[in-house]
Amino acid sequence: MLWLSLALAAPPSVTPSEVEKSQLNQGEVVVRATVDEGGSDALGLVVVKTTAQKLWTAILDIEARVNDSSDLKAATVYDRQSRWDFAVQYTVSILGWGGDFHIRYHWNEAENWCTYTLDTTKENILLSADGSYRVDPYGDAQLLTYHTRNKTKIYTPEWVQKRIAASSMGSLLDRLRKRAEGL
Repeated sequence: MLWLSLALAAPPSVTPSEVEKSQLNQGEVVVRATVDEGGSDALGLVVVKTTAQKLWTAILDIEARVNDSSDLKAATVYDRQSRWDFAVQYTVSILGWGGDFHIRYHWNEAENWCTYTLDTTKENILLSADGSYRVDPYGDAQLLTYHTRNKTKIYTPEWVQKRIAASSMGSLLDRLRKRAEGL
């Protein structure tokens, strides 16, 4: 039940620094990432020039995510309780390392956020995973905030964790923005 209470808590708003605002206004993806023995923690920010509804359509298009990340090989919804509550099996591969992990999502359409946590009833390559998506107005656009924390079950070299935490997130958010703006 702990995962349920975490999954239903609204993620906090993130206020970009002045430097980050400048980067966002120039169309850059901003990523804050840390990696240590506890795993990785990454926060990504991107301005998307579309409506919140179209952005959510892109975010919740799970199958399209395979094209948003070179590390993601498959994404399959396996348990849809409702439009707002569902689970996805992801398959990743990064230079020979990888496997499957399972994520449960809870989307709060009215408040423009979605949280997720690892589905521990399934076999996973991750020991833990949780995070959120949040969409906030940003001028005539939307500010998408994506936060993810995870830890693998096996030893994972720091360079692999950094790639997952920073590089992959930047690429994923850039491709997600392009999909959303194209709707």
